[in-house]
Amino acid sequence: MKVCAESGCEKKLRARGLCSYHYGRARHYGLIQPLPPLTEAQRAARVESRKQYIREWRAKNRDRIEEYVARANASPAAKEANRRWYEKNRDRKIATTREWQERNIEHVKATRQAWLKANADKASEQRARRRARQVGATVERINRGAVAYRDGFACYLCGVALDGLVFHLDHTIPLAKGGEHSYRNVGLACGPCNQRKHAQDPRVDPRWRHLLPVMDERVRRHYLVEEYISQGRATA
Repeated sequence: MKVCAESGCEKKLRARGLCSYHYGRARHYGLIQPLPPLTEAQRAARVESRKQYIREWRAKNRDRIEEYVARANASPAAKEANRRWYEKNRDRKIATTREWQERNIEHVKATRQAWLKANADKASEQRARRRARQVGATVERINRGAVAYRDGFACYLCGVALDGLVFHLDHTIPLAKGGEHSYRNVGLACGPCNQRKHAQDPRVDPRWRHLLPVMDERVRRHYLVEEYISQGRATA
């Protein structure tokens, strides 16, 4: 720690080589002349230097910051205060976030790719919800694991067991034809069946009309979805 330059004083340095006490006395008795005002360029450089220091500190103390934020946001009062602040400053927050992302584009891309690799099911569900919103369909948050559990880990089109295998979620009534993104309209399917059915609408295509009663059966079996989620299993 830097200390005051006055002889015998070991207080923390404040400015001009002096502690707060000796600096104040020197200013009071006119022993220190005020600094000339900063030019616009100097002021901008000082602001940018401070921003850079803050960015570096945050990068080095990311875990510490996350721990503090999680602790601070744990209470309902804090969550409500954050919600009110966001509603009041939404445009400012979005602009700040975009500016940071543009400045750290490579970090953003790497983080996104790592997340997609570790959360393939969640990423697939996000894409499905986005497609549903784009066509104006009803959107419900779907838990892929719950759908598999409800459908007995078997393809609802051919019956092949899919437990432990890669599976798809098929919209019985396609989104492009006005179908919902909901538990009632989504079923577990193997890759070949999902590609074979593609965007065929069982309401107008007689080859797939037998799938319509399946949708009502899903409503009756929705208790299995609730049971799966209530057990605290990972959601997608």
